[in-house]
Amino acid sequence: MTMDRKMEIRAHVLVDLEFGNFFDRFNGWTYSDFKADKDTLHNWVEFTTVMYCPADGLIHCGLGRFDNDILYTFDRKSQIFTSLKYQEIGEQFDVKVHRSLVYNSDGYIYGATALLHDINDNMRAPGGKIFRYRPGGHDLEILGIPVPHSYIQSIALDEKRQMLYGFTFMPERFFSYNIGTGESRDLGLIGSCLFIGQSHQPCVDDTGCVWGTWGSYYSHGRLPTEGHAVNLLKYDPETDAVTYFPYGLLGPGRTSQDMVDDIINGKDGYLYIGGRSGYLYRLDPSRAEVECLGKPFFHQRRLSSLVLDKRGVMYGTLGDRDCTRLFRYDREAKRFTELGVVYDAQKRQPAEKIHSLTITDDGVLFGGEIDNLHRCSFLWECWLRD
Repeated sequence: MTMDRKMEIRAHVLVDLEFGNFFDRFNGWTYSDFKADKDTLHNWVEFTTVMYCPADGLIHCGLGRFDNDILYTFDRKSQIFTSLKYQEIGEQFDVKVHRSLVYNSDGYIYGATALLHDINDNMRAPGGKIFRYRPGGHDLEILGIPVPHSYIQSIALDEKRQMLYGFTFMPERFFSYNIGTGESRDLGLIGSCLFIGQSHQPCVDDTGCVWGTWGSYYSHGRLPTEGHAVNLLKYDPETDAVTYFPYGLLGPGRTSQDMVDDIINGKDGYLYIGGRSGYLYRLDPSRAEVECLGKPFFHQRRLSSLVLDKRGVMYGTLGDRDCTRLFRYDREAKRFTELGVVYDAQKRQPAEKIHSLTITDDGVLFGGEIDNLHRCSFLWECWLRD
């Protein structure tokens, strides 16, 4: 590990709300409690996904927010957030855009809605929506509900085939959506209901196969319900078949409980995976083989954000409710470089968990923060100086 602390960081605040200790204030609260309280209904904000769009130069932000105002843009020049008014076309259970914004070659941005309600509202809640709009926030429309009564945690785009793929939660299902025809298909269960088994998002490899994980309640040395395994999953559009591999990030013959916190196409024939344990992995899709590349910071977990710049340089974040560190990874040398803690010195505030990372054409990183236990989450801007 080498160190390079040439970084400037600024936190951008959509809602400035301090609520003290989360567990002291909200212990025992349910979805209906958060909806009924005016502060939490309108003012509790999480930046669950961020995406730079080159077509308009804006940062598109999917939020977690109980009043359904869950879609914003951020203008870097003016430093102004603008609501795209999703609440005018959505319904009360559309409270989050989790890991579900992608820019397509047809000129539209596609997204999907996730949940925060519990099982008791399942049959009242119609299901997660696929939506789209043009850069700048124009022509926002809902396209459909792929899996009735189940909401969408994440989506991935196959531009060549003009297909969207996604994972839902409650229950965990795998689906496809044909952009050209509007047809949705349920590709099957991917969770055992004992724990969350899906990867944080799907990822499409260079051949168009879709990768993720599934959750098995069988694991080595334990009875069902006593243990679990997080295993790799692949969907091949040519054969229309899902392969449920009997192993995960630790390889054949070993039970792995390490969840996929982020997964990206490295544009070099491999997929790169950030594990919840904090390790970085490389997946060879042609062999379904995983190599552990190391851990940037041994005392931290949740490698939840990975991104490539225009040159193919990889950046990532690591941290979970303590402080978040930013790193760079040299794929040729297989070397991590620490870039520093994500901290705004003027506000005297650290980022507790970066959930999503994007990078602009001129190399500025933006991170979406979630799960802050003391205040509303921020949008973080990180300038990397040469």
